[in-house]
Amino acid sequence: MSTASEPVAPPNPAAVPAPTARLTWLDTFRGLSIAMVVLGHVLGGLAFAAFVPEPAKERLWFAYDLLYTFRMPALFLASGLFAARSLKRGLPRFLGDKARTLAYPYLIWSLISWGGLSLAAGMANNQADPMAPLKMLYDPMMGVWFLYVLFVVMTCFGLWSAIGGGAAGFLAVGAVLHAAVPMWAGAPSMLVQVGRFSVYFGLGLVLAEHVRGIGERLSPGRLALLVPTAFAMMKGAVMLGWADHPVLDVVPALCGTLGMFGAAMLLDRLAAAEALRHFGRHSLQLYVAAGHASVATRLMLQRGMGVEALPVHILLGTAAGLAGPLLLVAITRAVGFRYLFTWPRPGDEQRPADRSEPGRSREAVGRGRGRVAGVSAP
Repeated sequence: MSTASEPVAPPNPAAVPAPTARLTWLDTFRGLSIAMVVLGHVLGGLAFAAFVPEPAKERLWFAYDLLYTFRMPALFLASGLFAARSLKRGLPRFLGDKARTLAYPYLIWSLISWGGLSLAAGMANNQADPMAPLKMLYDPMMGVWFLYVLFVVMTCFGLWSAIGGGAAGFLAVGAVLHAAVPMWAGAPSMLVQVGRFSVYFGLGLVLAEHVRGIGERLSPGRLALLVPTAFAMMKGAVMLGWADHPVLDVVPALCGTLGMFGAAMLLDRLAAAEALRHFGRHSLQLYVAAGHASVATRLMLQRGMGVEALPVHILLGTAAGLAGPLLLVAITRAVGFRYLFTWPRPGDEQRPADRSEPGRSREAVGRGRGRVAGVSAP
């Protein structure tokens, strides 16, 4: 009998499952959503500004309200799309990650915002509340409230899943809470916001397993018809007053979100969409820091240079809100400061991309590094 070992046949490439292709349009969607949030902050700030005449303020408020109809529901829905996948790593890891990437930046940037308002007393539209640091656990600060509310919703989802609850059940509970919000007179704003937006997060959970198939079935021609139709339906619902209805407000919100999904799928086919995807991968950083850059730009233009033209303020304020946080990200990485936006995971080390994981390309590592859970993001 021969003792020579038999040659081992190489593995059949066809038998090795190919990795699932990343849905890049979801990054484009997140980037488009955060760009709308930045634009909304600029419009809202100008609507409060003393130098803006009243007729212009009415137009600014109309545009702001129209954006607000769907921009925050869209972010909660997008967060729900990724939540179940991150929960597969276990509840303790899930809750720890959400504390690092949602609760921690909320606390840090709430204090930064409060400190900035305190220093800018008399110059900014809003004044700092001396009791804000004590209230932020039940009355989230306006600039970064989304992070804290999303953290609470994520925590509820994690606990719900731990007792055997499913996505459909979470959606049903969210719908009941949404309808019950008008009865919560005097409740802390955190609970009110959780009640208002959990339904959209739950819908994201339900759609998570179907989102790839939906994207594959929508051709460019169908998308070109879907986008204007969805936004027209949203505007029609707003004109009917549904945006202010405690239950029917989900109709314009979902129509606008559907339009955003369609627009993201269309834009994702363009080379310029990489800029939006970059915004999407840094949605947390943009969310927390954009308002500061936009306010500084407005003060510089109006008080430093005497510029009061609204188109200039809107254009430059939005550009600063998008570019400023990315510059801040680059600076913090250059100096090695890792605590401004998230709390680093224990054991993480900043390593060169080509040494971080064997077998992964520099490009693949670079794509993963910008992703933010929850807003992931925001």
